[in-house]
Amino acid sequence: MSENNKTNSIAPLFARQPIFDQKNKVIGYELLFRPIESLDTIDGDMATAQVIMNTFAESTLAVAVNDTCAFINFTDTWLLETPPFGPENVVIEVLESVTATSELLTTVKRLHGQGYQIALDDYNCDLGLSSLIPYVSIIKVDVLAHPKKEDLATLVEELRKYPVKLLAEKVEDHAMFSFCQQLGFDLFQGYYFCKPELVEGNVVQTNRLATLDLLAKLSDPDIEVDEIEHALKKDPILMVKLLKLINSARYAHKQKIDTLNRAIVTLGLDSLKRWVTLVVLTGMDDKPSALLSNTLIRAKMMETLATGIPNANAGLFFFVGLLSQIDAFFDRPLQEVIQSLPIDQWMAAAILEHKGDAGELLSLLKFVEVGNWEALNETTLPLSISEVSYAYIDSIEWSNSLLNEFAALG
Repeated sequence: MSENNKTNSIAPLFARQPIFDQKNKVIGYELLFRPIESLDTIDGDMATAQVIMNTFAESTLAVAVNDTCAFINFTDTWLLETPPFGPENVVIEVLESVTATSELLTTVKRLHGQGYQIALDDYNCDLGLSSLIPYVSIIKVDVLAHPKKEDLATLVEELRKYPVKLLAEKVEDHAMFSFCQQLGFDLFQGYYFCKPELVEGNVVQTNRLATLDLLAKLSDPDIEVDEIEHALKKDPILMVKLLKLINSARYAHKQKIDTLNRAIVTLGLDSLKRWVTLVVLTGMDDKPSALLSNTLIRAKMMETLATGIPNANAGLFFFVGLLSQIDAFFDRPLQEVIQSLPIDQWMAAAILEHKGDAGELLSLLKFVEVGNWEALNETTLPLSISEVSYAYIDSIEWSNSLLNEFAALG
């Protein structure tokens, strides 16, 4: 977001949650918006007003959802208004709290006829809202509201008679994701993708061990340049990707960087270690792209917001964010992976125990990512809500751009 827009507008405070298809590809994001002021006194209409004013008016929607679909909650009042945006790449979510009236049915019919995609949120075979189903594209089911698997299976079977896509909401671990796949859900929403898939008796695969060994070397503050070079020469594909990225249009320097030594001279050792780590993580392509995106956004926010914290090293804060979800990449407990890396003790304490300024900032960002806005009022760090908001959207934009660069490298 440009500096001019930051000066002349209210910061859009929001969180986003990815929505996946059966192949773990992101097809959209539910946007959870809250206004900057009066965090404790908001209601649904106010929250939806903020999404319209702050996102669509400022043209940050494409960045927020990376050119996928935006799922936006609509209350009774907002459903009756004319949407200030077209139907392209937007899904209107009808909340479970709406009242099923003839006026609502007429409105949904009209929106459907105009090409809008409609989703029923947390649907549980409510007789009143069932009249809307002929005009609905997606039905969302809160899987946590059905702790008995047989009850969830029965509900899915009942809903399968409708020509709609079924979305499993609040999928919080890989076991539930697998079960929902078996039941025939089409779409999935939840934070399972950023958690390790822990299976008793599993061992780290050989290629993962090599990757972990390289990350350990990169994490060592006392590593020598020739040690990094020796490690990279074992993986020529990684070396080629690294040099391509450094020389890409976005990051190109005056002179072409064609050797590791020249990269170190040009970028500095710490910066080079960061880039190598990024290339290593992007190479773990059996993981959902949303995991890498979420990790990059968190790391960039750590770096950006560190500049407002006295005596904070922005580069090291970035690395803390980068390693904070390393467990999900390796499918091992976080403590096990972190303790295998020779990082400074304060960094390990920040990641594992949320200690120190880096730990407090990491904890704050985890809350912000899931829309827990109260944490912004409780932090002792010298950060404003607006600073956090703009850091978030800027970090999403940075992550989108970086991932596009990686995709172009092949």
